Amino acid sequence: MVLVRGVLERALEGWRFRVGLDLGCGIGQWGMLFRRYCDYLIGVDFNEGDLKRASETDAYDELVRMDIREYQPPPETEAVFQIEVLEHLEKGDGLRLLERLKWVPFFLITTPKNYFHGPVTCPHVSIWSHGNLQTFGFQTEEFRHGFGGLFRTGIIAVRTPVDLLLPEQAYGRCSTC
Repeated sequence: MVLVRGVLERALEGWRFRVGLDLGCGIGQWGMLFRRYCDYLIGVDFNEGDLKRASETDAYDELVRMDIREYQPPPETEAVFQIEVLEHLEKGDGLRLLERLKWVPFFLITTPKNYFHGPVTCPHVSIWSHGNLQTFGFQTEEFRHGFGGLFRTGIIAVRTPVDLLLPEQAYGRCSTC
């Protein structure tokens, strides 16, 4: 059994970002983890109560109360983290968000594979597949996690700068390779 924290740490190992964005930060559950990899960390969420709790973590340099579908990251943003957020958006809204943020070099997402429930106050309204995420250049894999006797399968999706390069850019401009 794998904890989500371990999956995230493995994906972030070796990276360092000047500006990171926790998009849909909620109560700041992952803020301290992301802080270890970011010089400047921005949290964005629409829920005022959740942002108040996130501010108590002291993980964020800046907290913004806004709908994540409307937020425009600063141009110096090098990483976006969306942990258990995408499934709370209608599929069309999520696809538009991913399209709009294609310019960000590093993007890390986790989402349930088949789990279609969620708290009544913040229900899951879409399911995301490997193919949905791979269309946007993400490398995906599954992981199982759980707590309190409940286990489920999640998808972790990572897009890194190397994933965004054409093969000749990633390996040098060698015409015989």
